[in-house]
Amino acid sequence: MVKESNEGEKARAKKIARVLDELYPLPDVPIKHRDVQQLLVAAILSAQTTDAQVNEVTPELFARFPNLKSLASAKPAEVENIIRPVGLHRTKARKLIAAARIVIERFAGGVPDTR
Repeated sequence: MVKESNEGEKARAKKIARVLDELYPLPDVPIKHRDVQQLLVAAILSAQTTDAQVNEVTPELFARFPNLKSLASAKPAEVENIIRPVGLHRTKARKLIAAARIVIERFAGGVPDTR
């Protein structure tokens, strides 16, 4: 088997991405959010729970932590108390805070919009 060149690999990846975009256009997102930062937080919360449960806790969470900078500096216990109804609240609180820090440190506070 002949190894594909980097250019061939990139061209094939672009073609696959184009086909996937055509087959699976951007879906409606049932999770209530106002920006990609809130969507990131809600997506992390959505593991092993329902969108309805996520939508119940996010208004209070977003009021208390209106941006990733405030979430990144949160104490886990503060976040846990708010997200307790979605289950796995300790793990999710740690993951939310870590994700916020990563976006701030590696992506200058902007959630990447590329795959």
